[in-house]
Amino acid sequence: MTRPPPSPTGTLPVGEDPGDVSSLAADGTPLWDGYTCDRDKELRRRYGLKLAHYNAILAEQGGVCGWCGNPPERGRPLVVDDDHATREIRGLLHPGCNQRLTEQGVAYVLDPPARRVGPFVVPPERDEMRRRRDADRVERRKAKRAAKTAVPVGNGKAYGTGAVPKIGGS
Repeated sequence: MTRPPPSPTGTLPVGEDPGDVSSLAADGTPLWDGYTCDRDKELRRRYGLKLAHYNAILAEQGGVCGWCGNPPERGRPLVVDDDHATREIRGLLHPGCNQRLTEQGVAYVLDPPARRVGPFVVPPERDEMRRRRDADRVERRKAKRAAKTAVPVGNGKAYGTGAVPKIGGS
């Protein structure tokens, strides 16, 4: 097997052999055929992904986090989320979303404990009752907030207007 062209720095990362099959990228092309930037180098080193692969995944996700659906924060790119057991790359997430997405969380979502006990579904009438109760709660909060912000009227003037009373002294 012929050696691929060196990276812009002229070296391969320590321990990388360009003739080794594991030195192939996800698409079967040589992994170390010259990287475009430090981010590209790091993606190749950690995940076997080229920056082009990362950008393709990002485009597939619509340019947003695969977990929460929000765009990446300025200056903080989405991180690669991979299954630690199978090493399959699942997508790109915010660093915080990736930390919250533990293997336990994934297992919970894919196989919730309640499903193992029996199919539990909230009956439509209970769901409607909950919606009405929540709507009533929102209305009560609005009324309470409106009462707090109401301006008390004493001598015909709005609270806080007029002369400021002197405290003590002459």
